[in-house]
Amino acid sequence: MAAAAGGEDDAAWERAISAATKSTSAPKNLTLDGAVKSSTGGLPSAVLLERFAASLEELSVAGARLSSLTSLPHLPALRRLSLPDNHLYLGNNRFAEV
Repeated sequence: MAAAAGGEDDAAWERAISAATKSTSAPKNLTLDGAVKSSTGGLPSAVLLERFAASLEELSVAGARLSSLTSLPHLPALRRLSLPDNHLYLGNNRFAEV
């Protein structure tokens, strides 16, 4: 059942990303606020965001019920990550690099 939920989530994420990027193939900003309510608590499969790795400078995913960032791919151009209104706990971390 969890695999089915993950597949449904990825399909919803893909639709939201397609709608948000329909005017460009290399967006600098990607706003997915409220576009998906994750049933798994996770971001979409890394491959859905990796295609923007070279250009994406700002990513906003507010209110998506995220509880994990494990599938966040390496986005070397990313300068701002906005994650308000999610279920993330980032306390007691020692980030060496963001």
